[in-house]
Amino acid sequence: MKKFLLFSFIIATLIISGCSSSNKSASKNYTYENLDDGQKQIVDTVFDEYTKWKSVQDSGKTFFCSKVNFFYEGDKLVFVANYNFSSSSAFEYAAFYVDNDGHLTSRTYDAYEDKLKAKATGAAMSGLDFSKDDSTETKKNTLSNAYYKAFLSHNSN
Repeated sequence: MKKFLLFSFIIATLIISGCSSSNKSASKNYTYENLDDGQKQIVDTVFDEYTKWKSVQDSGKTFFCSKVNFFYEGDKLVFVANYNFSSSSAFEYAAFYVDNDGHLTSRTYDAYEDKLKAKATGAAMSGLDFSKDDSTETKKNTLSNAYYKAFLSHNSN
């Protein structure tokens, strides 16, 4: 019985310590300075194309981007901008393919792409807070953090 309890304690300790170490890399914040030149170009270009994703119009109201995130669909990088309006609206987020230089191309999801749409929705909802009132440096650091976390996640698989 004592051996079983000791074994259980050791397994539980290993699981807990393993989870906390993997959470450390996920919770670490990355800045623009953490990126290499190619990665900076992507972030710079996404930022330069801010007018494509900074806001949307719905029922005569302007809704500004409140969260940003990046994720991969296979080998394609996708950028999502989430807008803070009611959950019943059809335009909660905008998705864009990101090319190797950071240029954005609108990404829409067809009815048969339920899993991809769910992934994009999840990425948009869990994105990093973003405000139109933030400084340029803060905006670029937020984009860098979101991009680099997606990059690390994609390249660890």
